[in-house]
Amino acid sequence: MKNNIISIIAKGFLYIIFTYTFSFLALNSFSQGVSINTSGAAADNSAALDVSSTTQGALIPRMTNDQRNTIDNPAQGLMIYNITSKCFEIYESGFWQTVTCNCTSAPAAAGTISGTATVCPGQMQFYSIPAISNATNYIWSYSGTGASIVGSTNNVIIHFSGTATSGNLTVMGTNACGNGTVSGNYALDVNSNAPNITAQPASIAVCTDTGTPSFIIIATGGITYQWQEYISSWNNVSNGGVYSGANTATLTITNPPIGMNAYKYRCIISGACSNTTSDGLATLTVNPIPTASISGTTTVCQNVTAPNITFTNPQTLPVTITYNINGSNQTTVNVGANTTTTVAVSITTVGTYAYNLVSIVYQSAPTCSNTITGTATVTVNPTPSISSAATGTICSGVAQNYSITSPVGGATYSWSRALVTGISNSALSGQTNNPITETLTNTTAAAVNVIYLITPTANSCSGSQFTYTVMINPTPTVAIIPATQTVCSGIAIAQITLSNPNSVPGNTTYSWTRDNTTNTTGITTPGSGNITGTLTNTTTTQQNTIFTGTATSQYGCPSNTNTATVTVNPPPYNAGGVTTTTTCNGIYTVVSFTCTNSTTSGSTTWTVPTGVTSVEYLVVAGGGGGYRNGGGGGGAGGFLTATDFAVSGNMLISIGAGGIPGNNGSNSIFGVLGGTEGTNLFTAIGGGAGGGDGANAGGSGGGGGRGTPSTAGSGTTNQGHSGGNGYTNMYGAGGGGGGANNTGGTATNTTTGGAGGAGLPSSISGTTTYYAGGGGGGANTSPGAGGIGGGGNGSLPDGPAYNGAANSGGGGGGCGNLGSGDYPGSGGSGIIIIRF
Repeated sequence: MKNNIISIIAKGFLYIIFTYTFSFLALNSFSQGVSINTSGAAADNSAALDVSSTTQGALIPRMTNDQRNTIDNPAQGLMIYNITSKCFEIYESGFWQTVTCNCTSAPAAAGTISGTATVCPGQMQFYSIPAISNATNYIWSYSGTGASIVGSTNNVIIHFSGTATSGNLTVMGTNACGNGTVSGNYALDVNSNAPNITAQPASIAVCTDTGTPSFIIIATGGITYQWQEYISSWNNVSNGGVYSGANTATLTITNPPIGMNAYKYRCIISGACSNTTSDGLATLTVNPIPTASISGTTTVCQNVTAPNITFTNPQTLPVTITYNINGSNQTTVNVGANTTTTVAVSITTVGTYAYNLVSIVYQSAPTCSNTITGTATVTVNPTPSISSAATGTICSGVAQNYSITSPVGGATYSWSRALVTGISNSALSGQTNNPITETLTNTTAAAVNVIYLITPTANSCSGSQFTYTVMINPTPTVAIIPATQTVCSGIAIAQITLSNPNSVPGNTTYSWTRDNTTNTTGITTPGSGNITGTLTNTTTTQQNTIFTGTATSQYGCPSNTNTATVTVNPPPYNAGGVTTTTTCNGIYTVVSFTCTNSTTSGSTTWTVPTGVTSVEYLVVAGGGGGYRNGGGGGGAGGFLTATDFAVSGNMLISIGAGGIPGNNGSNSIFGVLGGTEGTNLFTAIGGGAGGGDGANAGGSGGGGGRGTPSTAGSGTTNQGHSGGNGYTNMYGAGGGGGGANNTGGTATNTTTGGAGGAGLPSSISGTTTYYAGGGGGGANTSPGAGGIGGGGNGSLPDGPAYNGAANSGGGGGGCGNLGSGDYPGSGGSGIIIIRF
């Protein structure tokens, strides 16, 4: 229907144009256009030529198809009547297009062209279009240059020369009825630009497993990108894993592992017609996480040779290592690639120094860092010195006791000593004992210096040699003359002279002691200088007293000791002064021995009657005298008694006198002549004197006085008790003397003296009688009473004096201290009673 309408319009238009004649029609020309008609009407304003007729048509040029094709450069819109195809045609878009035909089956409109839109010079490409209905031929047209179309069907090949240009490709179907409608333009791009790289990818260095290094290529003319990696050959990479952007201008690698170190990368840039590949020099350097080690653990001595701490870098890049010492004072050290660096350790201060690795970082980018561990410990032990004295003095022949000391704990020592003239000892070396205790002997009369060389060692550290100089002073000898002598009891001994035979220079002094002070009294020990005086033998047997003398030089060096022996004969057995009384009551015979004079001791022998083999006995010593001026009472004489004591022959009888004021009583002795004390010879100890400034021990102790100390004397075990303490004060009172039965009373204030201790009863004489009572203490107001058993009462300052009872061993009374008189009492004499 559409084609019929176009045909009718075209025919009318053609008749109008080509059937007018200037002779039959009026021609009107107006500015708006030309009109051809029979009425003379002006042309329509919209038309350049307006032909009107109701009786005639218009004829256009008529020609064959070949004649049409000879028209040179047909104008756009040129119209003809093709007598070959019997169709009206118009030239449009470079083609003769059919307007209408007598045919009713003209080709349909062309569809859409398909094929490669971008081509390269020198290529051949295939193009097609869906078959056009009624088309017997296809006309393909290309607006560009340098392209040759091969074929006239709906499929053609186009060859693009090396100089081909871009253009539009069209096609239309044709048949005997004419041409179909031309297809739309299909633009072809002849790509003559090859890719051009303007910036090559650059090498990159990163730390292992960190960062996102990127390789970037800059190029023009590129259409696609393909990155490749080189391990042992070039291979395409694809997105995934560590890679992204494998087909873009930027290849990104995320957290590359150390295994990718030294991979190379390149990019193939493909254009439409060719491709270009980058130089392949871009290299990925994946630096390992740096590490390091430390060594140098050692033990050294202070201020000797400084050790080194060694830092080792196994990497191929230089690093900076941070370390600390004992957890502080962080310090850095640079270490070259694959090498070591040492740091000297200060050894001026004793201690333990732990060099601890902290961190490490590459010196160049990328500055990969790492926290590292490792420790090297340097122990600086103290170098020992010696702090003990550098000099000393000792006497010849005396063992040294030189302790070597050091301020460094655990030090040991090695020492030596050379041979020294004047010293008899041999040289020594390699000695380790401490202290040094050797005894050096000086064979001269002058001091000799000896030097010890001592080396301290501690914790394997040896200190400087130390010099210890000791002066060995000579030792004197001592002579003691006469070496022996014999004297009678109570007779002065011959002077014993002490001297220095080896003449050690300087001021030599002499000292001495003696033994056997119990059986021989007199000559108080110790003493100094020559020995003189009188010895009293208090026994019935001969006694030896040994005097031991020592000479001491001006340097304080004592000699070896020497002795002198004095033999002291006992007093005569029958010295007299003894009153013997024998009584018989029909059962027992009782023999009593008393002092003829209570203030004088006496002795005798008693011949055991025939048939008598054992006896009972009572032995009481003389009581101690009281003391004046607030003094204590005298202690009672020792009290001894026994039954069934074996006797034979002559027995020793010695009666002790009472002590005068301030003196002990004398001993009483009974037993076998020349017997053994405690076995067959028994001695009762005289009572202790009362005290003023302290008191005396005895059979029973004397009472203490008012002075300092005010303590009482002690008694003899199994014979008596101690006295009572005095009261210390200017106007103090004395304590009571001890008795055989109990302790003397203590003065508790300034006015009251202590009572004497009570004695013990005995019925050996046939009548119960108390013996050995202590004397009462003196006082200003209330003197102490004498103890039962013959103890004398204490007295007031002006007396009267109260003596101990004769033949009782009672202690004398003490005296008060405010009077002008002096009235302490004497002790009572002792007694011996034998019953058989």
